[in-house]
Amino acid sequence: MMKLKRIHTLRKEDVLREEFQKVGLSEVLSGINLDVEPADSPAEIEKKFRSAVQRQVKKHVKNMALEDILAFVNQVSDGPYQIDIQLLSPPDTEREESIFKLLSIAGKVKTEDIIPYHPVKLDLKIFNKNQIAYTLLRKELLGRFHMRERGLVKNMNEIGYFKFADIYKLITDVIFSNTLHAYATAQSEYLQFKIAEYYYLRSHNESIQVMPEDIFFQQLLQKTLKHYKLSLPAKNHREEVLFDTTFTLKDFDGSYKEMPLSNAVKNLIIPRLIRTISNIREKTKQMMNEHSSYAKAFQMKKNISPTTSMIMQKNEFLWMYGEVELDNDVDLQKFHNLEIEFTDLRTQLGLKQALDHSFRIRKLGRHKAAGLYYSYYKATVIDIDGPSSYAHELGHQLDHTILPGQVLSEAINFDPIISMYERVVEANVSKLPSSDSFKMKWEKKRSYYFYPSEIFARSFELFLSKSMQLSSSFLKSDYNSPEYPLDKDFLSQIHQYFETVLAMHAGQPMKVAMQ
Repeated sequence: MMKLKRIHTLRKEDVLREEFQKVGLSEVLSGINLDVEPADSPAEIEKKFRSAVQRQVKKHVKNMALEDILAFVNQVSDGPYQIDIQLLSPPDTEREESIFKLLSIAGKVKTEDIIPYHPVKLDLKIFNKNQIAYTLLRKELLGRFHMRERGLVKNMNEIGYFKFADIYKLITDVIFSNTLHAYATAQSEYLQFKIAEYYYLRSHNESIQVMPEDIFFQQLLQKTLKHYKLSLPAKNHREEVLFDTTFTLKDFDGSYKEMPLSNAVKNLIIPRLIRTISNIREKTKQMMNEHSSYAKAFQMKKNISPTTSMIMQKNEFLWMYGEVELDNDVDLQKFHNLEIEFTDLRTQLGLKQALDHSFRIRKLGRHKAAGLYYSYYKATVIDIDGPSSYAHELGHQLDHTILPGQVLSEAINFDPIISMYERVVEANVSKLPSSDSFKMKWEKKRSYYFYPSEIFARSFELFLSKSMQLSSSFLKSDYNSPEYPLDKDFLSQIHQYFETVLAMHAGQPMKVAMQ
């Protein structure tokens, strides 16, 4: 029996929290729901994100005991944005009475009733810069008080003004800012790629070299462009260069780790973060479906005929897979032909054995899929009427197995393909009439089409069909649908990527002539 990873919980909220923790994101974010539109700007996405986090913070904190609130605030203050809380005793001086009076106004409570709402003094620390504010832990403050200085008319000239902060908004700011900062730090290589891509795209759009002004920045940028095989247009006879100061050297070299993020970096990292959250949710959904009673396609059927059972015990697919299952209605002569094609395919690709995996040909009608790949159960399944889905499912299998413990489609070196895929497919879809059936499906399933593992599997299909020029029952008869971009630059990029990946997988150089 195949060895499986231990399952600790099947509660969706717990699984979500675990997945968020794996990538270093606050578990509070696991409960947020975002309705982000493709046309939303980074600023609009940030506003929606902050609102969603604040709703979750209120829900999370509302019924906490005092000691739990203090522990929670300490927990989220794990970055350059920190809150230190000091409980306030009943006032003894005019200054303290003024603070309590202003808190009662801000919280719309009577001064004599304020103690149960836990008035506190806050020491706010942002990159080693401190400021003092006051709030109530058990009450929202009026919007006009948040991060504003206020004083009483009767004595403000003598004792001055005091800053106030709504605790929910403040915790939201801390979670948002620390999350963004930690995520940007972890995504430094991605940021360098996106900044290089920005100058590459603008240069080609303007038909002139666009560069930052800083000479050292230019040198680093040129190295990154070369690394990702992004070539700028040749300089014209006047050696003209257009300088663009959107990004600074500090944005590029990681200096933002010691300071607040610039708006330019935030505009890159916020959509990336939202995509990560969306991908985690989709991954968790797939995981839950895989473990649910609905996902039965991987289980061995009973009452298999003796002839079919005999073929299951001796066939070419067993070279790669530890177990093979065939539906009783599989035409065994046609299956033999598939065996020949499979041997040719795995030989040409230099595939390695995956004896911990199973291969199954089943009727997948109720799954509404021509093929399925179960990463947990290590099962690659194709429909009895859909052998052409095998290349796609094999793509998923390789995505999860070439590097143990890592999903290739989630690695940084696949990001250039994701980025180009999104640009080209968006352009293809935009050219379709609004009545086009694919466009109508696209509007509902856009996020699915851009899910990294799906991009990987489709790109793998295109590599086999267009780069290797294979004609196989495991491939679709044509790839003319918009989700399969035939852009020359894109095909060149996936050619280089999969040639490298498969050579690494095979443990030897692999060169495929580009058609």
